[in-house]
Amino acid sequence: MRVSVAPVSCLRALLLGAVLVVAPAALAQDDAGDAPVEGAGIDVGDTVFARAATPSTRFPDADTAGPKFSKDDRLVVLVVEGDRLRVMTPDNAFGWIAADAVTTEEPAPDLDALLQQLGSQGMGGGGGMGGF
Repeated sequence: MRVSVAPVSCLRALLLGAVLVVAPAALAQDDAGDAPVEGAGIDVGDTVFARAATPSTRFPDADTAGPKFSKDDRLVVLVVEGDRLRVMTPDNAFGWIAADAVTTEEPAPDLDALLQQLGSQGMGGGGGMGGF
């Protein structure tokens, strides 16, 4: 019984060819995904959240300090200009920040703060059934 090697060699060549064609495209997508492009898919009117404590500027092309936004602050996008955003807080604080300083994903709730709030309202926090 003779086993042919040619089909295996052809299969290897096809797989290698596919890797050489697909890999550069995948790498290019990864590189492009790291840099914010025109607000990184963020549009005017979107609600975004600060990734960390973020200083802002009052004007897009000046170093005049604006408000400092705290981690998880809810912000509304007013203007998208390249990789910078003009944002506003619910209490009307305005500033320009980098688009990569925010995320569109809403932060998880602070469970400790919720438990403290419930405890202060007499609705638990004592471990038992909360009066039931």
